[in-house]
Amino acid sequence: PAHLAKLYRRSSSHTKPNPYWQRDLLRVAAAAEKVGIPYYLWIHEFDDIAERFLIKNRVNFDDPGLFPYLERRYERLLKVVPKTAGFVLTFHESDYKPFRNAEVTSKLNASERMYRLSMLIYGIARRHQKQLIVRNFFYEPLEMEFMKAAIGRLPDDIVVMSKDTVHEFHPFYPPDPLHGNTGKKKQIIEFDLGVEKAWSTQGAYAQTEYIQRYARRARELNLAGMVGRARLLWDKPFEDGHEINLYAFARFMADPGLSVDQVLREWAARRYPEGAVPYVASAMLRTQFINHNGRYHLENWFTKSIGTEWGEYPY
Repeated sequence: PAHLAKLYRRSSSHTKPNPYWQRDLLRVAAAAEKVGIPYYLWIHEFDDIAERFLIKNRVNFDDPGLFPYLERRYERLLKVVPKTAGFVLTFHESDYKPFRNAEVTSKLNASERMYRLSMLIYGIARRHQKQLIVRNFFYEPLEMEFMKAAIGRLPDDIVVMSKDTVHEFHPFYPPDPLHGNTGKKKQIIEFDLGVEKAWSTQGAYAQTEYIQRYARRARELNLAGMVGRARLLWDKPFEDGHEINLYAFARFMADPGLSVDQVLREWAARRYPEGAVPYVASAMLRTQFINHNGRYHLENWFTKSIGTEWGEYPY
């Protein structure tokens, strides 16, 4: 369509029109429905914003036509995928971030904008008996405070999804302080199962202790559970050693009291001869330290690409 082609030429940060999106989405939806797995649509609320709602490349949040425009869009979406369990509202990963004044113009403050946008999507979801999950993902402490204030005003049947750590998936950053601090709202931890923290997308990386740590944290804080991001940038999740993270996630979610060694040995026994099991488990155990301390040797975050090109800086 012409309007999508125009957006694509404008080098939108996330909009990449693909004629197969709907076909692929419906195929995955049908597979989930067949085995009774509820599935959610991760929406990018300020992607594909029509130019009539832009002022100097900022979204005019106060335009009276903006919310009806968004509402019509999600009503159309639900007609295409009517059996979805609900929406995940991301805030951050959109072409225009509603909490940043550099990208949105409004008389309202950032927290109020986030609240009103959440309530818009919440109303659509409720009208169709769907669940709304609001995702807490921000880089700056002030942005996290904006979100915390908005969450406190939202209805208690909204679910909050937070990353394991502040800022980004990071093995040395502290846990997200919102864990267990959402009042009566259910909360889940979003967990990366391998590649963003890994040494590029190559080699072995069994983050079994790290998975165990956060499964125990979720249990201790009485959270509703965790959701695993399975294999970002990969398309064959069960064909190499990275499968250990999917296996460990399943085992520790069921029983956080299991030991790392037991889970590693269980997984190795599924793939290797009996005599090799202790050696494979021992080798995989060391890969978490290698990846975490190799890529983050100063325990700091520089860029996402550190670790993929080791020759760019001296140490």
